[in-house]
Amino acid sequence: TTTTLTGLMLQRSVETAESSVRVWVGGNIGNPLIGDVDAIAPHDYVVMELSSFQLELMGRSPHLACVTNITPNHLDRHGTMDAYIAAKKHILDFQAPTDIQVLNADDSVSLSFDRAVERAVRTIWFSVLGEPVGEGAWLGSDDVLRLRMAEVEGAICHRRELQLMGAHNVANVLAAAALCAAACADLEVIRAVAREFRGVEHRLQLVGTVRGVRYYDDSIATAPERLVAGLRAFEQPVVLLCGGRDKFLPWAEAAEVMLQRCKHVVLFGEMGPMVAAALEQASAAVAGTAWSVASNLADAVQRAGEVAVDGDIVLLSPGGTSFDEFKDFAARGAAFAALVRSAGER
Repeated sequence: TTTTLTGLMLQRSVETAESSVRVWVGGNIGNPLIGDVDAIAPHDYVVMELSSFQLELMGRSPHLACVTNITPNHLDRHGTMDAYIAAKKHILDFQAPTDIQVLNADDSVSLSFDRAVERAVRTIWFSVLGEPVGEGAWLGSDDVLRLRMAEVEGAICHRRELQLMGAHNVANVLAAAALCAAACADLEVIRAVAREFRGVEHRLQLVGTVRGVRYYDDSIATAPERLVAGLRAFEQPVVLLCGGRDKFLPWAEAAEVMLQRCKHVVLFGEMGPMVAAALEQASAAVAGTAWSVASNLADAVQRAGEVAVDGDIVLLSPGGTSFDEFKDFAARGAAFAALVRSAGER
């Protein structure tokens, strides 16, 4: 979401200025840029999302680097949290004093990244919890998103003007705004795109309404923290679809939140029994929510439809990868949308 927003803000800025500069958006979000290298000019903008896997190999850092947040992920690949953090930090390790880092003031690991920098790199902060010290973008106590930087200062918009749901998406807008302001995008352009943007596929995407129940695809949520962020975007009763393949991540906190916020949890896939055990353990302290185990995604959607009533939300926010049943999260999200359409036709 942050990558796409940044690209759209820069593209609108270029178009407004009637510039010949092109904006290229891709990387780990599904559009590899390797095929475009020969066409990318030195003065063009390139907005690229890099995974921890890719960052491990890098020996250079971008002029503008952003770390949105760091929570446990890909521990099946990296082995330890320290190794995962070290891979992420690689995006900053080779920056020069003239470069810029955009960091999350609400994230303890980001704070440690800033303290670890031994050279005079310019730091811009973003925060949903309050005004940061120095340059940054933040959500004020009046629910207005604001910018204060050398290039631009002012209000972006009120939180209710955003089309995106959830505090994590407010953070995404703030991060994109900080990046684009540092790249000299106009505040009016940043404001317009922030207000208009309706989201990216498979990220809290409404895919259908069946008998008064709204179905949301958040298939991109392949870690417990992302699942929790999706749950916190809703105030209505939620029937959660959770499952897939585990990445050896901690589930205790997520299990407690699931019990607190869900009307019912339908577990599916390879990690269904593992999450069921985490829910069983958490239920000793948090009473209420029931859960059931489905054989696959299709079975999970059917079970959710049997539990949900008019006004409820059915949320596919799996917390695990798709590789036990699908080739990637997009294929899983597409299958979910097709199952919802089929349910609506019955």
